[in-house]
Amino acid sequence: QDWKVYGVVSTGHKAGGFNDNLPAGTENLDIDWSVASSPVEFNADTPAPTFDTENVTYYELGSKQQFDYGDIGVTLNASAFYYDYNDMVVSSVMTVGSVLSTLNLSTDGVSNLGNMVTFSFNAADASIMGLHIDGGLVFANGYNLDGPLVFLDSELDPGRTIADGRYNVNSSNENNLQRDIDGHELPRTPDIQAKVNLSKSHSLEQGVFDWILSAGYKGEYYSTIFNSKLYGATDSFTRERLNGTMGDFWTIDVGFGFEPAALPNVKVEGFISNLTDEHEGSVALITQDSHTRFFNSPRNAGLRVRAKF
Repeated sequence: QDWKVYGVVSTGHKAGGFNDNLPAGTENLDIDWSVASSPVEFNADTPAPTFDTENVTYYELGSKQQFDYGDIGVTLNASAFYYDYNDMVVSSVMTVGSVLSTLNLSTDGVSNLGNMVTFSFNAADASIMGLHIDGGLVFANGYNLDGPLVFLDSELDPGRTIADGRYNVNSSNENNLQRDIDGHELPRTPDIQAKVNLSKSHSLEQGVFDWILSAGYKGEYYSTIFNSKLYGATDSFTRERLNGTMGDFWTIDVGFGFEPAALPNVKVEGFISNLTDEHEGSVALITQDSHTRFFNSPRNAGLRVRAKF
């Protein structure tokens, strides 16, 4: 039996930066940033509004183990981890009007309010904690069963009140443009992800044939930091395009290979990915005018031949 227990503590950061894509008419506004220590004047001396450095501290406690259970070989790895973010930077596609609304600034005299820009800002402190289990079984009859399992829990805490770029800043009810994201989940962090692989290699008179069958699962998650907030509520701003929830789904993949005994340097390989042709959104880009959704890859099949010389 081999067994190792370990712990990790590490830190890292993402450098701060600036937004240099706001249009004419905003240069001389006195911008009171909610995350700045003092008001920042946006002019020739400070040519663009800035955002601070994002910092993270990472903690992990884990175990790696290999042993035999009867005639079954067992590998079992597990780790618990925690990410502690400070001043997390969020980049959001917003209209110029929404950017100014975030800052509680008047839009009078500013041109191109409807222009879309990518605006970065320090949105919140945040945490991600989880459990990662990765293991495998090697059976006496040659079958192999293995795969990872990941549990995640993320939270913006404390989160700040920011403009919801999914709405038009020129709307008659501008109060609904402000969203309190405190307690929200981070985007693209499903609660559960899992994959299981079953494989075997067969030695035949004609050669060696091997195959693998994989099933993967991704749990439900949000594509935006707003977590589809107010989707389904009875207000004048409710539209189905605001729903950035990505549903859970399974995918099944199949692969095989054959090395003929007469041609030991040649291997034929085939695969079918997403066997059941599942279609599910993986990312949604939601603006005041549109909802663009990207889907997982459709069913694909292929065959290739490899030769070694």
